Amino acid sequence: MNKNKLLFEFLAELIDVEIKKYVSLASRGIGPDARLNAALVYDEVNELLFFGKRLLDEIQANKDADQIDDSVFYNLFDQVKFYIEQEHLRAYAGKLLDENNIHTTVDTRTSKQLEVLAEIAAYAEVDLSIRSKPVTEIQKQCQFDSAKIIKCILTLAKKVRENPHMEFDEKIPPHAQAILRRNAATRYHQVAKEIDELYQKCELVLKDSPLEACVSLLTKEEAWAHSAKHQGQLNILLERYKSLEPGSRLFSPTHTWLEVAAISSKAEGYQPHKQIAAAKSLFSSRHVLFGGVIIASSCVLALLSYFSTQLEENYPSLQL
Repeated sequence: MNKNKLLFEFLAELIDVEIKKYVSLASRGIGPDARLNAALVYDEVNELLFFGKRLLDEIQANKDADQIDDSVFYNLFDQVKFYIEQEHLRAYAGKLLDENNIHTTVDTRTSKQLEVLAEIAAYAEVDLSIRSKPVTEIQKQCQFDSAKIIKCILTLAKKVRENPHMEFDEKIPPHAQAILRRNAATRYHQVAKEIDELYQKCELVLKDSPLEACVSLLTKEEAWAHSAKHQGQLNILLERYKSLEPGSRLFSPTHTWLEVAAISSKAEGYQPHKQIAAAKSLFSSRHVLFGGVIIASSCVLALLSYFSTQLEENYPSLQL
């Protein structure tokens, strides 16, 4: 199987789970921030669908070609990798704030997705040590908004680490306050280096960016309407691909599509492809990652409405 087909199959699964994600954020998310995140993921899906169409066009155009132009693959691979890195590090920021006992989280799913991308990269001889950068306006906005919220979250962790008895803003939910105080004297010191490094990276992104926080909203009703359209577009792409690769794992009766915040260890979607050589994932080093669009932590989710209120009221970023 060629690398374009491998990337398309990965992309199809990514599009499907991102559609589920913006519906989940708009339907069950907490406060305005969840709706802001949902709007960003909706924009991301529009881009990913465009990427999928370009890949299919390349696959069809080069089906019988003696020489293949790989420029489209390398360009799209880097942008797909950027989006996964975004989501993965955002989940990582949530884990820094509070290590919960739920094993089926966004962090787990995105870690598996990064492993699959690393395998595709090894097959295609892509250098993963080069950090992906935002290319489109949507990607730049995604990175900026991520930095904004992560900085607020880590600022709070840094403050309570230095003063466990500090008074919290009354808008912060009581159970989130309890988790923050519990971690103040233990966890936040244990992961102090990771917190401080990520905080500094957020500051650099915000300092160098001319952007402002996203103000677009996506309601529950809009999310469901958009998801039906997006799922229809994805199905059209899958039908085209099926005509080219009827034996693809995507069409196997045992194939399992991804879940937003849970995975099955038996899901065929995560099985290493037989035609890809085993490769050690370079994504385990998080210094090459930054950004994201969803956090898988109950504490963080509870804080999102508080941070979104700050952003909506044009409060300055919390300062130490």
